[in-house]
Amino acid sequence: MVDETGSGKTTHSSRTQIYRIETLATDILMGLLKDLAKRRSDLKIIIMSATLDALKFQKYFGLTAGTLAPLFKVLGHTHPVEVFYTQELEPDYVEAAIRTVFMIHRAEEPGDVLLFLTGEEEIEDACGKIKLEADDLVNQDSDSVGPLVCIPLYSSLPPQQQQRIFDPAPTPRTPDSPPGRKVVVSTNIAETSLAIDGIVYVVDPGFSKQKVYNPRIRVESLLVSPISKVSAQQRAGRAGSVFMRKIQAPIDWLQDLVRFDYVDAPADAAKALVDLCHRVLEMKCN
Repeated sequence: MVDETGSGKTTHSSRTQIYRIETLATDILMGLLKDLAKRRSDLKIIIMSATLDALKFQKYFGLTAGTLAPLFKVLGHTHPVEVFYTQELEPDYVEAAIRTVFMIHRAEEPGDVLLFLTGEEEIEDACGKIKLEADDLVNQDSDSVGPLVCIPLYSSLPPQQQQRIFDPAPTPRTPDSPPGRKVVVSTNIAETSLAIDGIVYVVDPGFSKQKVYNPRIRVESLLVSPISKVSAQQRAGRAGSVFMRKIQAPIDWLQDLVRFDYVDAPADAAKALVDLCHRVLEMKCN
């Protein structure tokens, strides 16, 4: 697309799952698409999202001043999401999240669980604890509690293992036994990148790992930070797209949404400009 001059073979460009627009790659892509659309009247650009600020993009892609790009709305089939909060501050949000998973497994109706955590180490540790407790629970009370399987999901996981999230929940041990349940423990890649059939319950501690630039040592670090309101809403929506009964169970301080930034905080302006220059030069060199 960088080398397009107006006579290229690209006829359609589709950009899906946009719900926030402050990433560097997306910013560059939108600029390239708009520039190309001015020179290619035959090019069709389709942008799809369930949570998009449509008017902003209509104005941006209007080819002349004061015009808006066409908007096509499709009615969705989302369902209401009930939100429950813990009553007190939890000193260990991972342990609190695991307790919530087992509260759901013991007391709630059938349906799989999606638990959001921040990274590979945290996810693998949580999965290990969930598996041990699930085995103990079945051994102690197999007549009233069904089997539970825990599946990790993060970007560095091999593709074959990532596909396990689409496996069905375990079957009951006997026809009269309680149904099994699947628990997917994921980073924020499960916010928008995929849809997992069967998810009815979402446990959201409200944290993710985000890049933070330290000007003193001039390096970026991945730090565990509170998510934005947009991310919280997106996570809640993971429970509202498949079944009629939905429950989201965030952890404690999500109760006070006023403390959230609406969107993720932007990066340092000077650092972002340097990254932008590097990315554009890299694209030109390639």
